[in-house]
Amino acid sequence: EIEGNFFTVNLPRVRAAFERLPWVRKVDLRRQWPDRLEVALEEHVPLARWGADALVNTHGEVFTAAYDGKLLNFVGARETLKEITIQYEFFRRNLAAIGLAPVQIGVTPRRAWQVRADNGMTIELGREDIEPRLERFVGAYARTIGRLQRRIDHVDLRYSNGFAVRIHELRGEPRGAAKAGKKG
Repeated sequence: EIEGNFFTVNLPRVRAAFERLPWVRKVDLRRQWPDRLEVALEEHVPLARWGADALVNTHGEVFTAAYDGKLLNFVGARETLKEITIQYEFFRRNLAAIGLAPVQIGVTPRRAWQVRADNGMTIELGREDIEPRLERFVGAYARTIGRLQRRIDHVDLRYSNGFAVRIHELRGEPRGAAKAGKKG
């Protein structure tokens, strides 16, 4: 697709040819006197999957390329992806403090946030004050539900002064049979 010489090559056409490559995010082209064409490429760095076959890069931009590696999932409208990308680092850092990692981050059409952790726990954050809510949960985790020797299915942080927890039920076990870990 690149035709011509140093003087006649169509730079917009060359740029477009590079930008059609799946992993190319940005292209800078310059003529370098006397006989060189300088090409600088910036690659997409995949952060998450979005939908069935799209990827989201570290800038919150959607692109399509083959990738077999493990990535977290983003769920939400395209216009929320930049914000989800920004909040990802906050979720990652705070959940890491309690030994967890986000595997899915979502924003509903009503702008409510939800995070699923690598242990299967779903965390409902609501639409407002998501950072203070998660920080409050992380601060209380070690001395509360972190001591339970049971799997937690769901945590609802949408309360002003606390949170609700749903513990995983085992078949044949009566409701409310969860036991807290030893004190001290």
